[in-house]
Amino acid sequence: AVMAAEGAPAVEGDVSEAGQKCHSKDAPSSKPGFLQGLRRSLLEPSGPSGHSLFRKARFAMSLFSLFHIATVVASAKDIYLEKFGADATTTGLLFSLVSFWSPFTEFIVGQLQDRQMLARCFPVSRWGRRAPWLLTHLIVGAIAATVIYLPPSFEDFPLQAWFLVMMLSGYWAYSTCCIAFEAARQEIYPFKEERIMVEGLCKYACMAGGAVGGLP
Repeated sequence: AVMAAEGAPAVEGDVSEAGQKCHSKDAPSSKPGFLQGLRRSLLEPSGPSGHSLFRKARFAMSLFSLFHIATVVASAKDIYLEKFGADATTTGLLFSLVSFWSPFTEFIVGQLQDRQMLARCFPVSRWGRRAPWLLTHLIVGAIAATVIYLPPSFEDFPLQAWFLVMMLSGYWAYSTCCIAFEAARQEIYPFKEERIMVEGLCKYACMAGGAVGGLP
């Protein structure tokens, strides 16, 4: 009995010490557990498409560059009027002409994409039907957004002709990329639940691209 009484505190001490050790081991594991859960939520495939949240965000970020380019091109009218000294009446008429031509551009581009006119250079089995159009015309749009501010001359006719050609090129590239992206989104995410999430990510990408494009 004496031995049991004397041994009892030792047992309790051992138990408490063991519990402290277990607790000390469990405490640091909460951080890795959080990181593991975050990684799982970002990278694990989910939904009918089998795409992770990170991949959906990466898909939506394709619009960042597009809206950056669109904002830069659309701002050229003010620069031509205020900095380059372009005639306001002529510039306004040319800008209206570009706006009037945009719906026809979308119709023509849609027909070209449906007929897979780039399939010879970009095989559909490897690139898909829409990615080549997005890739090539983002490059076209980036070039147009750059050289539109580098007119070869500040004389009235060359300046206005340069403005018209670059605006048409920029809007052609913008329409092509938008049609390719929208068609790809419908094909990749056909179900409403996933498409709503991707649409939300696209809105943030568009706002970010437009905001950066509007910086001086």
